Amino acid sequence: MERGRGRGNVEIHHFLSRSGSQSVHSPWATSLFASAVLQREYPLAMTMLAEVIDLSRTTATGETPLHVIVEAGNADALTFLLEQRPDLDLNVRNTRGMPPIQVARHASVAVALAERGADLDIYDNEGVSLLQHAVVQGWTDVVERYLHGLSQGSISGHPLSPKGESMVAIAYQNRQYGVAQQLINSGFKFISTDFSTLKFSEIQETILPGLLPAMTNPAALDSEGH
Repeated sequence: MERGRGRGNVEIHHFLSRSGSQSVHSPWATSLFASAVLQREYPLAMTMLAEVIDLSRTTATGETPLHVIVEAGNADALTFLLEQRPDLDLNVRNTRGMPPIQVARHASVAVALAERGADLDIYDNEGVSLLQHAVVQGWTDVVERYLHGLSQGSISGHPLSPKGESMVAIAYQNRQYGVAQQLINSGFKFISTDFSTLKFSEIQETILPGLLPAMTNPAALDSEGH
């Protein structure tokens, strides 16, 4: 037996011996369940689910099990959890106001959540949108889904960063030129404040290299935004 598997069994049995409303709702139980799923201890995780563990509860660091699994980028663990609990709230917030899709580090995991109905028109407690997160990461598939929702009217509009920068500027700052062109092709534009919030060195190093393709589209620059 693998060492990690043995420890997992001991901890689960300890959990079961303490089972009850207090233990199943504790941060310790939430962390233990997430660990069991990530370690592919699926029978043990299912035993915990049978104990009616509350998956909306958070760990000591303020994350639900879904947040932990999504942030770890474990697609198999995510599939297992969603198959066991297809009605799981995909938009539950952590203590920073972020739903699971906004803590994802891998585009495939974010897309999997989006395919199951996760909300894309969201902001965390600091005003950072999911779109900004996807733009910074260069997640073209997630951006495309956002743009499709925008065209269908299911997403409200063009978000700015907490500093008031456009998403096009954010894309250029992070050298995500392909994403920048995606946005421009869908009607996103530079706004005047983009250049007032950036230092000249930042404009020179990150914005100017991508301006030429952007300026081939007359709608790429706009003094009032969109």
